Amino acid sequence: ELKRIPYKIEKVNMRCYGDKPDWFMRMQPSGGIPVAKIDGRVITESNDIMQVLESSFPEHNPLLPEPSDPQAPRVQPLLRLERQLFSSWFRWLISP
Repeated sequence: ELKRIPYKIEKVNMRCYGDKPDWFMRMQPSGGIPVAKIDGRVITESNDIMQVLESSFPEHNPLLPEPSDPQAPRVQPLLRLERQLFSSWFRWLISP
């Protein structure tokens, strides 16, 4: 949304809410989400998706600071923290 790149959404259940369609499992055998298909390439981690969008569409609104920006060194540690928090939340969500 922020980069204003045209895209198409295919809604797929989280595993805890039901089975995923066969077409999705062929594309992403682990069944994990999110998934983006960019120029025919399947990308399966949100931070990786963001990095590919940044490099593939640099003319659109940037999501990350330029490497020369004084804030740039803070980005990777914060993205790792976000992944840790999300992973903990998701494990809690799907636990019995």
